[in-house]
Amino acid sequence: MLAGLFFIKRDTKWFSLGGTVAGAASGFLIAYWSVVGYRWLDNTLTSYRNFDSTESAIVVIGVLVFAVIGNVADKKYSWHLTKKHKESIG
Repeated sequence: MLAGLFFIKRDTKWFSLGGTVAGAASGFLIAYWSVVGYRWLDNTLTSYRNFDSTESAIVVIGVLVFAVIGNVADKKYSWHLTKKHKESIG
């Protein structure tokens, strides 16, 4: 929460909260289900919650990577919308 306040209080031209949250959520789902799928294929799926440290690190890194991708994608998409809106106004 403190890290969020740190980023939001500053200049947010480079930060997109919506894109970051969407990317983090999709990253969590993709990484989590990738680990569960790997454990299912490896026949070691005994629980959906008890991950070892390597599997937890994979999920955390997946969330981080997808959050950055979501931020960049949303900023690029928002920039195009703003540019088109300014062109339509005149």
